[in-house]
Amino acid sequence: MASTRKSLMRMIGIAIPTSMAVLAMGSGSATAATCDTSYVDASCGSTCQSLYGSDTMTQVIKDSIKGSKACITYVNTGSGQGEKNITGSGQNYNQGLAPMSRNFTQSILTGAAAAYNPTPDNVLCLDAAVNAVGNINGHIQNLPCSATSGNNVCDPTCDINVNSLAIALGGYPASCRGSGTWSNSGATTPECADPQRVAAIAKLTALQGARIDHFYRRDDKSGTQDTFRERLQFNRWCNGKSEGNVNAQWSNLKNYDLDPVRRTCTNEHSDTTHARTHCTYYPLNIPMANGTGEADTCFNGDVLLSTDSRNPYGVNIPCTQGWVVALSETDTGHTDITVSIGQRIGTDFNGQTMGGAGLAVLNAGSAGVTLNTVSFEDFNVRGGHYAMWRRLFLQRNPAALSSGYITAAQDTEEQKLWSWASKRANLCSICSNDGFYPPIVGCAQTCDDPNNQTCLTADPGLGTPKMNIGAETEAKDPSYPCAADGTTGSSGNCPAIPAVGAGSACNVNGTAKCSGGKSCTYAATGSVCQ
Repeated sequence: MASTRKSLMRMIGIAIPTSMAVLAMGSGSATAATCDTSYVDASCGSTCQSLYGSDTMTQVIKDSIKGSKACITYVNTGSGQGEKNITGSGQNYNQGLAPMSRNFTQSILTGAAAAYNPTPDNVLCLDAAVNAVGNINGHIQNLPCSATSGNNVCDPTCDINVNSLAIALGGYPASCRGSGTWSNSGATTPECADPQRVAAIAKLTALQGARIDHFYRRDDKSGTQDTFRERLQFNRWCNGKSEGNVNAQWSNLKNYDLDPVRRTCTNEHSDTTHARTHCTYYPLNIPMANGTGEADTCFNGDVLLSTDSRNPYGVNIPCTQGWVVALSETDTGHTDITVSIGQRIGTDFNGQTMGGAGLAVLNAGSAGVTLNTVSFEDFNVRGGHYAMWRRLFLQRNPAALSSGYITAAQDTEEQKLWSWASKRANLCSICSNDGFYPPIVGCAQTCDDPNNQTCLTADPGLGTPKMNIGAETEAKDPSYPCAADGTTGSSGNCPAIPAVGAGSACNVNGTAKCSGGKSCTYAATGSVCQ
């Protein structure tokens, strides 16, 4: 087990199959958009090609479009959408380039073989997934083994160095209470309400020196959240399904709020700087998460009365918000969601906010946490020493034009961008100016340093497991497991969330959710049955 984890963390090269297979190309057509004159050359006129991809890479790609004079407008909906568009699976439209903050998944590389396998030329910049905290009233400076081992009785080693964080974000694996062996948590309600998860959050709180009310993350379409899951080794997040990224108004409200560790709902209805996030009458998924307006959330102080026909628990249920919160929408004044997460952390003068994103999260007043004293400085990232380092790719389908997947006009503009951005010297200053690291110290050098992990073959991404559908009154789905017990099905409803025992996390004032006569009390580490 330890050797497997170490190989995942080091991200060293693997052998990619070389047998060619033809991907089924989708029917999405190229889409035109109004050129953004802030970064598109004036010679392009008013109409540009659309290019979908990573939100993390927004400024890097815009600066590259400006440098290349390509007639392209960038749509930053996430790496997942970029991957779909370039491979023809569930795409918005066809494209031959895809900015991605992670590599293609194994299934793509196996099916397309050498045509899709990225080389060092595809790596524009280097980034690191950073755990960010407030830097004003004290903050976590390091996550050492001594603070992160011990929660997990079935995996007491320090190979990952961040067990507390993994358990806090994805839940305590059911296998640890069953067979006593580690198996990645699926973020079911019992795993996310387990006392060991409450203890993991308590360890982070003790290091922070203040109550941590929320951990903000990127949504399921983001390559950044893929990096967290892959390196920390949990399969799903405790807030549930979060596929809201269209970076438009109310996008956050499409993300589920089903984390059983509850906090006071933020008063964003009176805050014009923060995009609205989803709060619920947990454990009911009310209001429903569908992202069409203010009606899709409740606010601090709102109560679902015990007499309400939608309330089966017989007690008043207050509006609350889970510990893990996914963002899909930029806050006022920011160009990407990563910076929005940093801004939420940096402006929390009480130090009660934490989050996870790329290096750009530090551009808004937050501070980064080292992992077992290893920092995310450029030399640690290039050498693969920092556990959560990653490449930022401009992925390419070299057969896009010859296969008829994209038009000649679209290829002309994409080739302008590719020809310019794949020259390392052009990206050197852009990477630095936009808060990332150039992949090589001397940008004119060749990528032939065997100690530079970024020059080796990139491991494929592990992909995104489907998230919990969450709402316990919803019909079972064959793809999404029920939050209560992890089961799937083609008929019937998910079971009701079970009552939990003493020491488990619970819903504030939701006494019916605690078993054995215990009541739900709000403590520094969260809501606990006691």
